[in-house]
Amino acid sequence: MALTGPLARHIDPKWIILTGMAGMIIANILFAYADGPEKYFSFALPAIIIGDAGAMLTYTHAK
Repeated sequence: MALTGPLARHIDPKWIILTGMAGMIIANILFAYADGPEKYFSFALPAIIIGDAGAMLTYTHAK
């Protein structure tokens, strides 16, 4: 069961999908700056979190 399902009752799914896709784009940009192990917590970890949240929003609301 997706946790974002009730969100579609209040917000139009096209805006939820757009927000998710924007999150995935931001995650890809952050991954470009994570070029060493010292930058894991400042770039890579936030990119993983934002990218996963964006993918969850996009894929659960795409029909």
